[in-house]
Amino acid sequence: MVDVALHERLRELEDYRAILELKARYCNACDGGWDRPTHNIEILSELFTEDAVWDGRPVLPLAEGRAAIEKTMQEFRNTFPFIIHNVMNPVIAINGDLAHGHWHAILHYQTPKGAGTSYSIYEDTFARTSAGWRIKTLRVYGTAQVQHRDTGTRVKFMVPDPES
Repeated sequence: MVDVALHERLRELEDYRAILELKARYCNACDGGWDRPTHNIEILSELFTEDAVWDGRPVLPLAEGRAAIEKTMQEFRNTFPFIIHNVMNPVIAINGDLAHGHWHAILHYQTPKGAGTSYSIYEDTFARTSAGWRIKTLRVYGTAQVQHRDTGTRVKFMVPDPES
């Protein structure tokens, strides 16, 4: 006799782990600048559905479709010659062949204008495909940014100050 409840629980755990690994593969493919270039287009492209949306507005661009996402990631190689993602606190809700993920992130980066740290939130949707779980929508928005300068550190908040 097959224990259906146990089978469903096992599948959900396997799906949860697959989504965690997918997000880690995304971050790893974006990161670089020390031993490799950033934004590995070949790897990143495989992580998204054909109709995926990458949305970084209002600070970063909106890219709709895998080809547009590839173009955006290629441009990021010049924008962010060094970047490292620290993504944490995953909250993942799986509903059949779709899932939603919420993550906190700290990104350290170098641009041609200088170095900085961004504190961000990811809101993602994932779809189960014949190739496994893939990113369907990725929405990243900053909550605060620290720009490092020779004369000191300045914090620039990207959301309204709750005290004002």
